[in-house]
Amino acid sequence: MASALGFYRLGIAILALGLVTSCAPTPRAEPDFIVYSMAPVYHQNSLLDGGLDMAGLRNPSPPPIDENADKDHQRESLRTLAIHTNIRALLDTSDAGGFGRLYGPRTPEQIRVSGTEYLAAARIKGQKWPFAIAVLVPDSFAPQKPCMVVSPSSGSRGVYGAIGLTGPWAFAHQCALVLTDKTTGTALVALDDRVPYRLDGTRAIEKDASSEPPVLFNLEETKAIEAYASGHPRRIAFKHAHSQDNSEKDWGAVVLMAARYGDYVLRKEYGVTKRPRTLAASISNGGAAVLRAAELDQGGIIDGVVASEPNITPPNGPYPIAYANQKPVMGGRAFYDYLTLLNLYAPCAVLSPKLDNAPFIAITRYAPDGLKTRCRLLAKSGRLTAQSLDDQIAEALEVVDSAGLHKEAWPYLSIMSPAALWPSLSAAYAMAYSRAGVEEELCDLSFIAGPAFDGAKVAGLSSGIAPTMGITLSYDGLGKDQNFAAALCLRKLYEEKNPALMAGIAEIRANAKPGQRPIVILHGRNDGLILPEHASRAYMSAVLAAGPHPELRYYEIENAQHFDALTALPSMAGRIVPIQPYFETALDMVFARLAGGPPLPPSQWVHTKRRQGSDTAKVEPFSSQHLGPIALQPGKDAIEFADGILHVPE
Repeated sequence: MASALGFYRLGIAILALGLVTSCAPTPRAEPDFIVYSMAPVYHQNSLLDGGLDMAGLRNPSPPPIDENADKDHQRESLRTLAIHTNIRALLDTSDAGGFGRLYGPRTPEQIRVSGTEYLAAARIKGQKWPFAIAVLVPDSFAPQKPCMVVSPSSGSRGVYGAIGLTGPWAFAHQCALVLTDKTTGTALVALDDRVPYRLDGTRAIEKDASSEPPVLFNLEETKAIEAYASGHPRRIAFKHAHSQDNSEKDWGAVVLMAARYGDYVLRKEYGVTKRPRTLAASISNGGAAVLRAAELDQGGIIDGVVASEPNITPPNGPYPIAYANQKPVMGGRAFYDYLTLLNLYAPCAVLSPKLDNAPFIAITRYAPDGLKTRCRLLAKSGRLTAQSLDDQIAEALEVVDSAGLHKEAWPYLSIMSPAALWPSLSAAYAMAYSRAGVEEELCDLSFIAGPAFDGAKVAGLSSGIAPTMGITLSYDGLGKDQNFAAALCLRKLYEEKNPALMAGIAEIRANAKPGQRPIVILHGRNDGLILPEHASRAYMSAVLAAGPHPELRYYEIENAQHFDALTALPSMAGRIVPIQPYFETALDMVFARLAGGPPLPPSQWVHTKRRQGSDTAKVEPFSSQHLGPIALQPGKDAIEFADGILHVPE
């Protein structure tokens, strides 16, 4: 990897030996935001992988759970299942995909890690329900040179959501790993029984929320919820969507709280007297959380940040972005804005002949009449002006492109539509931002559990939001054209400036003042979910508009998109490269920089090579030859900010 991603992996260990940390008094008491802490658990050879080893992580079949086992064994098996689920959901764990070679644990010793886990529940002011923090300390941890990686979960995942992203790197560098579900997590409630889930993943059995360990989310016993539940069987309330806290506004604060708790554990249990060198690192929603934490960090808790494909909403823009010196386009739209636009227009746009070679296109177009109906309904409602179907399809694709999903990401329209991600995410974020209760059925939408739902395995299998575990979006009372009616309703909430929705979006906007610490932002150029034009590129513009930042860098990765796990699929393997190797290299670079190492390379477009092979032929394994270097002198590939405009090469 050193030859592929630059010289930064060389000499990192030597630089780390000279790491200097500042002193601070040892805390005498547990932080007051901790409401419950479980007894420490020692994991022999299983701190990172849950005891699965490499073969278990590569096995698509989830490890079993013995529901008749005692509580301790249930907790351990749920933990193992959650680790299996989350690592495989975010990464291609195959050898051909590079796991174990280009990224992740490189040796048996790096996967069979022994150490102690400290699991706690914390509560942030203003939120009713607590969130989870886990501090994982390997036996190799060096108290005299303390370091810590704080890693909030991506998406709406539970406390182990980011363990595969940062765990191998942290433990290989003798650092503690601090994980948090950032107040979202897998704490759902099935309205049929309303039995909640505890901090340790087990069910509370009864509705009583006072049991220990504490419950992470529950519903009020109100007449409105009783009435709704009785008339709507199998409905599900998710903490992220239905807590009525708009928890995203607090993601940065909870990352800082997790870091403080990690610091407390290291001082109390390991005799650490120096402030641990602390990196905050994660992807997607977790990437936004670490950037927000840096913005809020006035006490110098976080030393460096690595954020990959962050779902960050910058301050009110717009922010001009110029591609190859062309006329600037305006970036910085809110996630909900472009999400609901894509949800509305994509089902028509996927019929474009320009997507004929897109992956899964046959599945996407399996029922073309429904897609054609979406085009006609868009025209009937005045949202398309074209008269013929062909022209309507072309116009819909133009709308998608103007929304910031450009041609390099067009192929992923054929993935997002059949996966039902846009409808489910649009609904969930509308509910979260609006603080809508489950019984309100915003836009006549709800989440419903199908036959595959298994309540005993929620903590191990759930992603924290639909679609997951057989839970899907339900369209209640919307008539014949329910998909279109729901998409239109969700879009109108934004266009008509629904007060509750707009207040929620205003709360989650970043301030673009992340402090003068080393910060690396990564984004896949082909990302079809979190659009770089409105997220990373716009955030860079917002920060730099206030003045130069000597330690902020942005690396845009060619042929990379949002879901590294897709590289395991035959139809995707020859199209995309994983972004995780660059994520780990960014950790190397920031860690080395904090130890007095070289300056970070300039912001740039990083070139990669696709693997040889077609959708039907065997695709060659990933090697370092496919992953181009982060150049010290990027030349024409430099991403630069000048005259108020971010210039991005093409």
